[in-house]
Amino acid sequence: MYLAAVLAGRRRPGGGGWHLGAGWLLLVLLGESGTRALVCLPCDESKCEEPKSCPGSIVLGICGCCFMCARQRNESCGGVYGLHGACDRGLRCVIRPPLNGDSITEYEVGVCEDENWDDDQLLGFEPCNENLVTGCNIINGKCECDTIRTCSNPFEFPSQDACLSALKRIEGLRPSPTSWFQSGVSPTLLMTSELDPLGEEQHQQF
Repeated sequence: MYLAAVLAGRRRPGGGGWHLGAGWLLLVLLGESGTRALVCLPCDESKCEEPKSCPGSIVLGICGCCFMCARQRNESCGGVYGLHGACDRGLRCVIRPPLNGDSITEYEVGVCEDENWDDDQLLGFEPCNENLVTGCNIINGKCECDTIRTCSNPFEFPSQDACLSALKRIEGLRPSPTSWFQSGVSPTLLMTSELDPLGEEQHQQF
């Protein structure tokens, strides 16, 4: 036995987009196993309703005959045979992996999200707003500055002046060879007076 449903393009009440079946198609349920098949009928544009009050652009329905409102951010999309519609320009249909660890099939319903989402965000992380960030870090005793586009600030200092000031303070804390000899302590002794692996101090002077 089979169950056949003919779906035509219908606008939602209030003009908020078209209902699932934009276009003329047959959605057939065959047998007791629930096998589904999609059959598009010959296109008759005279039976298509013009989408109105779309918040974005319009796209062709799944049968390529009638137009429908494109799905917007945070709206459902995709699903079986794409019955939930296609996302607008600048968006893509995101299907997150099932929580139980199952693999993704063609039947999941997605959500329209920004195209610039990366793979980490597809796994459930929230999107970030990238900004141009300028700053500096002290690397190998020098101030290295750059401007990059990022979600988080990787720089320790906001400007080169701030970095150079910090570098001068660091240099001022380092004892000079002159201060070593004035204190009567050999720099060699300073380098060799440390704990050995057994925890005993070494006081050997070269």
